Amino acid sequence: MKRYRKRLQKTATAVAVLLLALLLVCPAQAMAEETEAEFIYLETPGEFTVMFTYDGEQPEIVFISPSGKEYGEGISSEEEFLYAHGSSGGWSTYKVLHGEAGQWRLRCDKKNNEEITYQLVEVVNGICIQSFVIEKIEDGSATVAFEVTKGEEETEYAYTISAVTGASDALVKKELKTGRASTGTRMEESMPLTISSGENYRLLLEVVHEGSVETFDSMEMEPFSYENPATAEAIGNFSIDLDMESGLCQVNWKDFAIQGREVQYKLTAVADGNTEEPVYSAAAKDTATSFYVPAKAKKLAITISYVKDGVASKAKTKEIDLEGGEYLKVLTENITSDATLTLEYQTTEPVELYLTLNKEGGVYAIKGKGTLLFALENGQNTIEAYFEGNEGIVYRVSKEVYYSFVSPVITLYEELDGKVFVTETACIAGKIENASALTVNGVSVEVGEGGSFAYDVPLAAGKNEVTIVALAENGVSTARTLTITNEAAGSQKEGTGTEAGDVPTSAAALPEMKAAGWFPLIASAILALVLVAVFLLAMAKKKKGPAIFLMVLLGCTALATGFLYFRLHTFNNSLRYVSLAKDSAVLASRYLTYETYAGYAAKGAAALFLAAAAAFTVGMLLKKKAKGKKKE
Repeated sequence: MKRYRKRLQKTATAVAVLLLALLLVCPAQAMAEETEAEFIYLETPGEFTVMFTYDGEQPEIVFISPSGKEYGEGISSEEEFLYAHGSSGGWSTYKVLHGEAGQWRLRCDKKNNEEITYQLVEVVNGICIQSFVIEKIEDGSATVAFEVTKGEEETEYAYTISAVTGASDALVKKELKTGRASTGTRMEESMPLTISSGENYRLLLEVVHEGSVETFDSMEMEPFSYENPATAEAIGNFSIDLDMESGLCQVNWKDFAIQGREVQYKLTAVADGNTEEPVYSAAAKDTATSFYVPAKAKKLAITISYVKDGVASKAKTKEIDLEGGEYLKVLTENITSDATLTLEYQTTEPVELYLTLNKEGGVYAIKGKGTLLFALENGQNTIEAYFEGNEGIVYRVSKEVYYSFVSPVITLYEELDGKVFVTETACIAGKIENASALTVNGVSVEVGEGGSFAYDVPLAAGKNEVTIVALAENGVSTARTLTITNEAAGSQKEGTGTEAGDVPTSAAALPEMKAAGWFPLIASAILALVLVAVFLLAMAKKKKGPAIFLMVLLGCTALATGFLYFRLHTFNNSLRYVSLAKDSAVLASRYLTYETYAGYAAKGAAALFLAAAAAFTVGMLLKKKAKGKKKE
């Protein structure tokens, strides 16, 4: 009865379209105003179908049998009464099953309709499956029996028997048998079960009658499990190549491919047992594929099966323990200042590790867990390494490592290594390059503009080791260790050569050299050049007196610049300079620059003086020799 109701609802629209062409048993007429009226007289028991049409709200219809029994929505069972309504209103169809002979009456609530019309129509009997059972399943075949009717009519119909599995929204259907048969006849069919082994299979029978109106029906059996005796053995083997750096997994079974045109392979990769969301799943005729393994996966299972002649083979599975099993890793970062590349491995059996580093290759015997160390070249380094572990699984690493040996540079304004102090602290002043952080004996020191720094390191009595570490952003570091001695006050000279009692409280004796401070040095250099030019002119004109005078002035200029250089050098190597560096590392750095330039000026003036003296001496000798020849 449920199937009949389903068919009635599906064909309701078709019935409405064909309504005017069907045999009219009773002419259309307007419903009377009264709520109950005579409807139809049945001479013999049977069924009838009535279609009502209306313009407004769906009316309430009740059919009253000759014995007074009422039939209608909500008061009759499906074995007695069927109905269907238009999806957007306008019509309703009712069918009374097993109606009594005699006068039938009709009660109607018109609702808001002005007029309701009805027509008694002849309904085409639909084809209906009465039974469908499995007689037996053996030797890879199934025998089924079924019976189909179409009312009292004897007619031919087409049937299809299929095996289905899966949910309705993802149904997998395999056709097993087709044919034609007559209604009212019990059919028995045997067919090979050309389906793969599995669970929750269902046999599906579909029947179709092609008459003036096409009708159809279908029926499914209860689920059953099936083990196909023709199931082929699993594929012989397949290889796995896993790059543990990038996560790329390549699977290949070309050497174990199954012969046949219609062979299709199915590969499924599952991480951590999550079969509902596989990492990768594919069905194709190819014999190789690749995918990426999730970074956080702990276990990976790869399964391959194939389908030939419509039947799936047994599956072959390989499992990889990504957390505690075999592996190969490069422990060195992508950018490093360490000249050593570290490769870590773990195997269960002795294997050979193949490695190529910057086009240089080698083979290494490894077993268990351990590391291998290799020297890196400056710049970009390319490493390729792999070994074949259990079950033919290749563990591989491919990586680019950039090695740079540019290290931070530490410059001290005063070399304090081996120096002796009579104070409780020593000022470490200087600058760092190629670095972003600095520590002195593990204490972080603030770095100023240009990398300058100054820090008072506490001194214990006796010898003290002071470690200075400059650290770059990429982790490269440079360290310097100084040994500084702390002795009692007033004992010996401090390492700069200045007596402890002579230590000034400030560096006021040499103010900062700005424009005015540079004038003596610049003027001395210019004067030296002018004096040399005039000296050469006097020598050319054989003016001995002026030449001697100019040479004396040039010597004085050299002494002046030399004195300035001496003052700066003495200051930069005294405790006064240390005190200045403590107050201003930038100013301390400038004094080192002053000393450098003063040194250039002093050396230049001295060189000019010596050249002038040599020229004067040679000139005098040549003049004396010329006079001697003249007397002869």
